[in-house]
Amino acid sequence: MSEEQLNPAAQNDDSPDTFNALLWGAAVTAVISLLPYISLINTFCCLGIMIGGAVTIFQYSNQYQLTIRGGEGFKLGALAGLLGGMGYFIIFTALQVLFNYQLNAEETMNLMMALFGSDPQLREQLEEAFRKQKLEGVTISNILIGLISTLIIYPIAGGIGGAIGAAVFRKGKSEPEK
Repeated sequence: MSEEQLNPAAQNDDSPDTFNALLWGAAVTAVISLLPYISLINTFCCLGIMIGGAVTIFQYSNQYQLTIRGGEGFKLGALAGLLGGMGYFIIFTALQVLFNYQLNAEETMNLMMALFGSDPQLREQLEEAFRKQKLEGVTISNILIGLISTLIIYPIAGGIGGAIGAAVFRKGKSEPEK
C-alpha cells in the first residue's frame, strides 16, 4: 500500500477548510447581535451581520493566502450569518422563555424615543407598546416570527458582507474552481 492510501488526511491538506473561518464569522455575528448597545449597529442595514460575513472571508483569506470570488464569498458569509443568527436566536429565545428577559429591549426603546419621541402622543404609544410586549411575554407566534426572520435576514446580510469581503480581502493566488 502506498503512503497516501494509509493516510487519507494527507490528501486533504491541500484543500482549504472553511470550518475555522465560519466559526469566527458566526461568533462575531452572534456577539454583535447579543451585546447591549453594540447590537444597535444591526439597525443600520444589518451592518453587524455584514461585519460577521466579512470577518469570515478575512479569516479564510489570511489562513490560506487565497483570493476568493464574490460568489464563494457570498456563500461563506451566508453560512456564517446563518450559524451566527441561529446562535443568537437560541440564546435570545432562551433568555426570554426562562427569565422573561428581553435582550436589548431597553436600548431599542431608548433609540426609538430619541428618534420618534418628540411627539408626546407618539411617545406614549411607544411606551404602551413596550409595556404590553413585556406583559404578554413570549408566545409561539413570536418565536416563529423570530425564527423565520432570522433564517431569512442573517444569511442574506452575511452573504452580502462575505461578497464585500471577497472584493476587499485579496491574498495570494485565486482559489481553484470547485
